[in-house]
Amino acid sequence: RNALLELFGLRGATVEKRSQLPPAPPTRPLDLGTRTSLADARERLGFPPLVPSAAYLERPRVHVRQKGVPGGELALAYPTGPGLPNAKTTGLGLLVTEFRGDLAPELVGKVAGQATRVERLSLDDSPAIWIEGAPHFFFYRTPDGVIRDRDLRLAANVLLLQRGRLLVRLEGEFDRRKAVELARSLRALR
Repeated sequence: RNALLELFGLRGATVEKRSQLPPAPPTRPLDLGTRTSLADARERLGFPPLVPSAAYLERPRVHVRQKGVPGGELALAYPTGPGLPNAKTTGLGLLVTEFRGDLAPELVGKVAGQATRVERLSLDDSPAIWIEGAPHFFFYRTPDGVIRDRDLRLAANVLLLQRGRLLVRLEGEFDRRKAVELARSLRALR
């Protein structure tokens, strides 16, 4: 049995640090929802999307998931580029996901082993959690709290940021400095 060593949380996500991880799930293609435009996403979501404004970012592929996510979930998939190496877990340089954490208090979860560093941060008065090092597991919970096995996957380094009612998740093969820079560049799409 793997012992729970620490539990971290933000509105919308929990992070468990465990003594031992389960076996790695098979690699599957990412299911980010329906591909769309930023303008359409803004109309379909129950929140104004936050978009990183760093000048070196290329235009993202935009996806929206509405089924099972109160208020909807936005996914911005950025290709590799300067300072954004390819993440084996996603095949992207940066994956940003956002949803209303106040409507889905424990929608996403992470399970990290002892070799993964988990650190609480505060970014401009917003609570955050930085997860780096050894890959960790990422998963969704259904509204009744059940973990959907088909969504369990390995994740690269991640910054979870609680920004007002939103939970913003930035994933990639970058360091904490780059993650904080990207988080601070988030701007509301009008």
